[in-house]
Amino acid sequence: MAEKCSVLSLLLIIFVSLCNSQKVQVIYEGQNIAFYCNATGISGLVPVHYQWEFDNRVLIASDDHFSIRNIQKSDEGEYKCTATQFINNEPVVAVESTFISVRKGTALQFSVPTNWYPFTYVSKEQKSTGRISG
Repeated sequence: MAEKCSVLSLLLIIFVSLCNSQKVQVIYEGQNIAFYCNATGISGLVPVHYQWEFDNRVLIASDDHFSIRNIQKSDEGEYKCTATQFINNEPVVAVESTFISVRKGTALQFSVPTNWYPFTYVSKEQKSTGRISG
């Protein structure tokens, strides 16, 4: 009598997406950054659990994404996402990480000769407009 066996295959893929998903990202102080961790498991019916760590010691989020606004030098370090899915009560774990290097930004000064007063500007970085007068 032949014994019947079943094979369970699993694909769990993690993406830490920071613009172009490099292992080291350079960002400047004061900027904002978003982290994404996308896990694809064997079944959409079985939830994937996420855990984010900073420098292997601090749990900073338990969702598939989080962001940091106004990043500072103290935010520099390794960010790691661990995704876990339980299949038949057995954990399947995938881990991905990236290093964030925070650099000092420099102030930008410029002068624009114009006959218009007040001078109107558009900031592409901040997506805002304003007027300079004085």
